[in-house]
Amino acid sequence: MQAEDVGSTTKEATTVSRLIRAIVLGTMLAAMSLGLTAPAWGDNAQWRQADTATPAPTQPTPTQPTPTAPTPPPTPTPTPSAPTTTTTTTTTPPPLVRPVPVTVSPQAGGAGTAVGITADLRGCTKPKSATGSFSSPGTRQALSAQIRGSQYTARYTVRKHDGVGSGSFTVVCDVGLPTATQGSANFQVRPLAPIPVTVTPRAGGPGTTVTLTANVPAPCDPVRVAFSDRKAVAGQRAAKRLTDAHFSAGRVTGHYTVASRDAVGKGRFMVVCYQGDDRVNDGSASFRVRAARGETGPSGGNDPTAGNTVDRNDGIQIPTQIDTGQGGTAAGGIDLIWLLLPAGLLLIAAAVVIRFRHTTARRRR
Repeated sequence: MQAEDVGSTTKEATTVSRLIRAIVLGTMLAAMSLGLTAPAWGDNAQWRQADTATPAPTQPTPTQPTPTAPTPPPTPTPTPSAPTTTTTTTTTPPPLVRPVPVTVSPQAGGAGTAVGITADLRGCTKPKSATGSFSSPGTRQALSAQIRGSQYTARYTVRKHDGVGSGSFTVVCDVGLPTATQGSANFQVRPLAPIPVTVTPRAGGPGTTVTLTANVPAPCDPVRVAFSDRKAVAGQRAAKRLTDAHFSAGRVTGHYTVASRDAVGKGRFMVVCYQGDDRVNDGSASFRVRAARGETGPSGGNDPTAGNTVDRNDGIQIPTQIDTGQGGTAAGGIDLIWLLLPAGLLLIAAAVVIRFRHTTARRRR
């Protein structure tokens, strides 16, 4: 048993020894082969390689790691911010504003003159919003107008209170809008001259018929014609209205017959032009009431004959009271109904006294 172990051990040692010799021999041969097969350089030299024995396996040459550039630190990702809103401003040109053409006819006149106003509203965005007014020195009056499509029409009658001088009619539209616009036309307010009044004859006694004529330049509605005797001029009674006065085409005509109750002295015929309740203009002519034959005037003696010259500025104030003949006056004054009250009281007192006496007489019987 031990002999077998020794033989086995010897065989293994022999095998290892042979393997070592073979490795050493292969190594030496390989080194020699490398020395003999070194390249020779010359004319047209080429690489030559000697036949050698199978080289022993060589150890792999350790590969040096290729140096790499250091990795840069990661770029920090920006935090997303709120989206930025870019506002684009568009400049819009202002709208084209056109003035409103305004026309008036006539272009001048005094109180009572009717004026027609027209305006073209085609340059307005909202023609229905158009308004008009008349301005004169110290006054301003709105206009009442009609608007049909783009046409503006109005009428205005110059008032007595409108300031004399340069005025204007103005039409405005699109108030409060970017297209607001207006237009105007000039108008000259003229002062009014007194209405020229003529009477024929200029003097007369009771029963004398006087003819009156007057030219009224302004349209009037109504026209009132009246006569004031001396007492009416002094404000002691109301003027008497001419009931047959006629007004047509700017001309007034009328007649008056002097009455016996008219106070002797200087009186006046008056023509007053109204527009509604507004007194626009007036004029007057003097007339002298003569005393009847055998009578004396207010200061004694016979009344002298008056001249025939028209005198509308003789200092006599035009009374504001006109007897309409219908139980009252046209502009205030004392009404006859107030005279009936004391007369009635007087009659009642007389009746009471008579009855009292009659009762007393019966008791005495």
